[in-house]
Amino acid sequence: MKLEDVFAARIQAQFTSSHRNDSGVATTSNQLTLTEVTLYPISGSFGASGVTPAARDARHRPASR
Repeated sequence: MKLEDVFAARIQAQFTSSHRNDSGVATTSNQLTLTEVTLYPISGSFGASGVTPAARDARHRPASR
């Protein structure tokens, strides 16, 4: 088992943009807010792609007739 098979992380952010035009004066505001960074060390419950190797291999096999 490799480290990347048992380590997972999640990043959550929000982007907000607004634009106003008051009598020909334009104002634009953009904001990126970092909400959460979560690390799941040695969780084992998340794979690198979220797909088991057997399921991934089955998707790439030619369909039998």
